[in-house]
Amino acid sequence: MLVLPPDIQALAEREPVDRASEADLAMLRGLTALDVRQSYREFISTWGYIRFDPLDDPCEFTYAYREPGMATDLRSSISMFMPADKVAQYYHGLVLDVDEDLPKFPAHMLPICFTPGQSHVLLECGGDTDRVWFWEFRGNAWREGAPSLGFVAETFQDFLNGLRVPAP
Repeated sequence: MLVLPPDIQALAEREPVDRASEADLAMLRGLTALDVRQSYREFISTWGYIRFDPLDDPCEFTYAYREPGMATDLRSSISMFMPADKVAQYYHGLVLDVDEDLPKFPAHMLPICFTPGQSHVLLECGGDTDRVWFWEFRGNAWREGAPSLGFVAETFQDFLNGLRVPAP
């Protein structure tokens, strides 16, 4: 069973939020031939699509770029866990759509969180992992053919463990 950090759990319990329905879960499973991770499905079924106020209750996480000649640790925040219909919409638009003007993210990843900007937190699907990544939406989101992804966490639970609401 997934566990939320106490400060995140307190925010999640403060206001009622929509939780994933069986139809939502079926839609997500049908998005890709890859397995939408059980950890994520359990989270949105149990805790739902939690929202965070960027001013009053920012929910921060850390990510890192580890590329040749570049090692950077950065912070961002999430504004909400995306509802299933938005996950599907963004997956279609930023993976499946053939519009070459839009930057894309890898097809084996699902967008699971909005940030206050246009960037996303991505969940790796398929294989043996549920790693979490940060994808920065920008005009040049690909560097020399490789996606510009910041590593967030080895597992979805580690991602949840790393979420924090800074003290006022």
